[in-house]
Amino acid sequence: MTGQNFGRPAARREWGWIVAALVALLATPVSIAGAAITLPRIGATLGTDPAGLQGVVDAFNFAFATATLACGPLADRLGRRRVLLGGMLLVVVGSLGGAAAVSLLTLDLARLVAGAGCAAVFVGTTSLLSASLDGADRARAFTALGVVLGSGLAFGPALCGLLVTIGGWRAVFVTIAVVTAASGVASMLLKTPDEVTSGGARRDGLLVVLRNRRFLGFALIPVAGAFGYVALLTYLPVALSAVKDIAADQAGVIMLPMTVPTVLAPLVAPRLAKALGGTARLMLAATALLAAGTLLLLPALTPTAPDGALIPGMLLLGCGFGLPMGMVDREAIGSVPDDQSGTAAGAMNFLRLGSEAVVIAGFGAGIAQAIAADLHDTALAARVAAGGYLRPHAYADAFALLSAVMALCTIAVLLISVRLLRRRPTRRLQKPQNLSSSQEPFAAPRQPG
Repeated sequence: MTGQNFGRPAARREWGWIVAALVALLATPVSIAGAAITLPRIGATLGTDPAGLQGVVDAFNFAFATATLACGPLADRLGRRRVLLGGMLLVVVGSLGGAAAVSLLTLDLARLVAGAGCAAVFVGTTSLLSASLDGADRARAFTALGVVLGSGLAFGPALCGLLVTIGGWRAVFVTIAVVTAASGVASMLLKTPDEVTSGGARRDGLLVVLRNRRFLGFALIPVAGAFGYVALLTYLPVALSAVKDIAADQAGVIMLPMTVPTVLAPLVAPRLAKALGGTARLMLAATALLAAGTLLLLPALTPTAPDGALIPGMLLLGCGFGLPMGMVDREAIGSVPDDQSGTAAGAMNFLRLGSEAVVIAGFGAGIAQAIAADLHDTALAARVAAGGYLRPHAYADAFALLSAVMALCTIAVLLISVRLLRRRPTRRLQKPQNLSSSQEPFAAPRQPG
């Protein structure tokens, strides 16, 4: 399927499976961004054991990050469509199990199943898009992927909050199960791409993918996003509470300049890539926006600064994180041969989710340590670190310190990506057959077709 036949009725019917897969994929960002909203209600029903409650979030993230490595080679050997449909089944089973949970332990186990299922859906979808589409069709599909991911991250918490208000916390998991089941049925009924599985795929496929300079250069862009955006997105509501005494519902409104651009930016990214002379330059510029946004945010997050001073930094952060969404998956996975697209998708999402988990944990621990060192009172420091409006300057100083560290790490990852994506002057990189010249790093794009 190419850009030339996209307008034909048959081509439109073939795109039905893409819509179904993207709808199922929406469960991933919603599950990641919205799970924390359900924790207070879950605690009231199943108990308030801290480890068990945190497991509702951590079990999903752990399963998602680790399962992607296994799902990638499976997709290449058994078939991407099979992995996609199997993932949808696991998401349905895990979500229904979560809705029926009678204890925190059973809920955490169900979240493990759902996380592994979402990993399979993500790997199956992205590898299918990369292997079965080309030219303008591939660009459109991965732009839609970016919009779906951005929408889930931006509006997932609000959607989950609405579902909790209407039907309780179990309604969140039931809704995810129903939507995913409908997508699975549609994927089986609609026309899906024919594929030839690579049963004899190389056992060292992961190492081969990771040695690909172009793939690794693009795959590090989401790692920079973990440092430059995800950690701040996670802890900024706590900071607004501890520094400015802003309630959680108000914090969500204040943070809209940071979340809404993640939905809109993927739509304008293709045109910006042309203006900048290539997708690689766009992504590197977007990563630089993350560092700049973090630095702008630091003087604005103080007890005396007006709330409006946060907007410029948050806008840069939202744009910097949103612009590469979808496009970076297209470029990274498209950098390897089609028979390795599943392995590439798994490796990329392991780097993405693994870095996010490590960075979020490190950011939180760093803030807690910095506050404790400043206040010299363990009990008071714990309450301040949890968001209590008790010592606003102490939290603001700790947040500024850790944010500065995040900015430096973002810049470091950016420099590594620049080095990996830069053309070597001594010999020409061999380009896989499924790449067009518009996908070469630092090359001016040309019109597909």
